[in-house]
Amino acid sequence: SNEKTPLMGGKDDKPSLSHSNQRTVGTMSLIAIMYFTVSGGIEGTETMIQTGGPLPTFIGILLMAIVLAVPTAMMTAELSCAFPENGGFVLWARAAFGDAAAGMMGLLQFILTAVDSALYPGLFAAYLAQALRTELSYLTLWTVQGVFIAAVAGLNLAGVANVGHGSLMMMMFLLLPSLLITMAALTGAFTGTGITGWAFDASRWGDSLPEEKGWKDWSKFIVVLMWNMGFWERSSLITGEVQQVSTVFPKALGATVCIVVAGYVLPLMAFVGLDGDYAAYDNGYFIEIVYRVA
Repeated sequence: SNEKTPLMGGKDDKPSLSHSNQRTVGTMSLIAIMYFTVSGGIEGTETMIQTGGPLPTFIGILLMAIVLAVPTAMMTAELSCAFPENGGFVLWARAAFGDAAAGMMGLLQFILTAVDSALYPGLFAAYLAQALRTELSYLTLWTVQGVFIAAVAGLNLAGVANVGHGSLMMMMFLLLPSLLITMAALTGAFTGTGITGWAFDASRWGDSLPEEKGWKDWSKFIVVLMWNMGFWERSSLITGEVQQVSTVFPKALGATVCIVVAGYVLPLMAFVGLDGDYAAYDNGYFIEIVYRVA
């Protein structure tokens, strides 16, 4: 039958959100886009080590993967296959609860995205300053953040296909150094010294912070943990751009869950083994550790 569903604009005469553009996002590009909607690397995870310690961080990541990441990813894959159009969770809310709920869903997500996106220019500037071993002036700080925003905006304006390719390149750029450092450090897990000569203490993996840490610290730990393990449903917004949705979407989500979890746990194990000064773990501290041991 060629009759359209209410979601796509049928008997109820609701406007359609479907389009005739060619679907250009393949599996690898979708994995990269999903990776950045959820994670984007270990940058920003230092706070969990600082406020909770290594063992609670590892347990928290694995627990959130089981109770949040995997179920949300499975839901996203199923509903994206059922509604293969741009709009994602806005369309799901519309189909289930009507236009008012869909509009509220879209508005709340817009506000959340605006607040969340405001974090990344500052995070980028913090890591850049740490990499350059300098303190950025007020003018330089705002210039760096402005260039970062302009670059991201320009990539988005270039189209979703370019976003996919750009995200894939950036994902490789972020993961490769982390992978090399992790592999080099973890070779010392059993001997105490890695192949690079770095001193390594695997016993720190079981450390927790003292019990006198207050609720303020644990609330920050939980918020940062959820921030680093959430937002799986965001990738559904570009479902209408994905090739062979029923095949590509579930496969990409499964791969991304594995990449995100491993991309947090293994590098954190490496850095904790290299440096046990948990109070010093703050944005940019991973670079400081590399400088210190290299």
